[in-house]
Amino acid sequence: MARPTSRLGASLQGLQPLTELAQRGGALLSDRLVEARSGRPLRVGEHRDDRFDVVAFFSGEPEQLYQLRMWLGPLTELSHHLPVALLLRDARNARAVAEESDLPVRMSRRTEECNAWIVGCGARLVLYVNQNTQNFQTLRLSRPVHAHLSHGESEKVSMVSNQLKAYDRVFTAGPAARQRILGHLVDFDEAHLVDVGRPQLDVHAARRHLSIGPRTTVLYAPTWEGDSPAMAYGSVASQGVEIATAVLASPDHRLLYRPHPQTGRFSRATRAADQRIRTLVDRARAADPAAGHLVDTGTDFGWQLDEADLCVCDVSAVAFDWLATGKPMVLTASHSDSASAGRTTQQLPRLGPGEAPRVLERLAKESDPAHRARLHQLVEHHFGDTSPGASMARFVAACRDTVAERRAQLGEA
Repeated sequence: MARPTSRLGASLQGLQPLTELAQRGGALLSDRLVEARSGRPLRVGEHRDDRFDVVAFFSGEPEQLYQLRMWLGPLTELSHHLPVALLLRDARNARAVAEESDLPVRMSRRTEECNAWIVGCGARLVLYVNQNTQNFQTLRLSRPVHAHLSHGESEKVSMVSNQLKAYDRVFTAGPAARQRILGHLVDFDEAHLVDVGRPQLDVHAARRHLSIGPRTTVLYAPTWEGDSPAMAYGSVASQGVEIATAVLASPDHRLLYRPHPQTGRFSRATRAADQRIRTLVDRARAADPAAGHLVDTGTDFGWQLDEADLCVCDVSAVAFDWLATGKPMVLTASHSDSASAGRTTQQLPRLGPGEAPRVLERLAKESDPAHRARLHQLVEHHFGDTSPGASMARFVAACRDTVAERRAQLGEA
C-alpha cells in the first residue's frame, strides 16, 4: 500500500535572506517572499493574473507546519486536475513550503490582502487543515466553498469541535469520523460531511530511509502533551523513557523514535523526558552503529509506516494511519482516554501504566491472524476502501465536484 510523500520539490533560486527583506525604505515587509524559480520579491497583491480553482489556506506557527505538509502530496495530485495554490500568513512558513513543493505559494500577513487575492484569483474552494483563529477571517468570503480537512484522523476531542459548523463542507476520512461528528455535535447538518478516505495513503515515499537489516524496527511515535488536560494524550513523560529503554536493550530490535514537532512546548517534564530518550538513542547508536537506531525529526511523514514493522503510539492521527497498514501496534493509555471522541481506540491493544518495560511482549502478542482480521474491520470503518488509489480518487473527485457545483450555483458553469 502506498504511503504519504517525502519532499516534493525544488529549492528556491536566488532567495534573499528574510532579514534583508525585513526593511526597505523603513517599511516593514514581513509579508514578502521571493518566488521560487524567478527570485522576484512579491506579495499576493502583485499576482494580478493568478487564476486558481482551489486554495489551501494555512495560518500557524512554524512548529505547526506539519499540519499542511501532510497534505502536500494529495494537493499536488489534485493540481493535475484543478489549478491549486497555497496561501500562507507567515513568511517563514511560506519560504519552507516553497522549498519543499512545486505548488504555487502565495503569502501575506494582512487579512485584507489575503481575502482580496482569493477573490481575485477566482478560487471556488478554500481548504483548511487546522482550526487557527485566522481561518475565520477568510471564512467571511461568501463565494468560495470553505472545506475543513483537518490534519489527521483521530479520536481526540479536538476532532469534534463545534467550530466545524463554520465550514460549508467537512471532508472526513470515512464512516467512523462521520459517526463521531454526528454523535457529538448538536444540530450539525450531515449534508456538510464528505467522505474522502485518507489520500495520504496513496502517495509514495521517494526513497528508503532506513537500512535493510535483520532487526525488527519499532516505531515509537508519541503525540505531544497538549495545551490542556483534555488534550493530554502524550506518553513521553509517563512511559516514553521506559519504552525506549526496553526496545534499545533488545539485540533483535531497532528503535525509530519520532517525537511530535510540538513535544515539550508546554511541559518541562515532557521536554526533559524527550531529551532523555534522545540521549539514550545517541548512546545506543555509539555503542552499536550497525543497529540503526534513529531519532527522526524530519518533515516527511509516511515512509515510517512502510519501513517500520511494529508501532507504539498514543491516541493520535499516527495511530489511525498505522492502523491502515495492518501491522501490529499498541496504544499507550493516558488519563485523557475518557475524553476520547470515539470507541476505536478502546478496541486497540493498550499499554497500561507500569507495562512499558514489557512493550515488546505486548507487541509480540498482536501478530496473530485474529488480531489482523480485527484490524482490517477497523480500517474499513475508518477509511472505507483503502485499495491503491481509492482514497486519492475520492479526494480529487470531492474537490472537483465541489468546485463544479459552486460554479454552477454562481452561474459560471
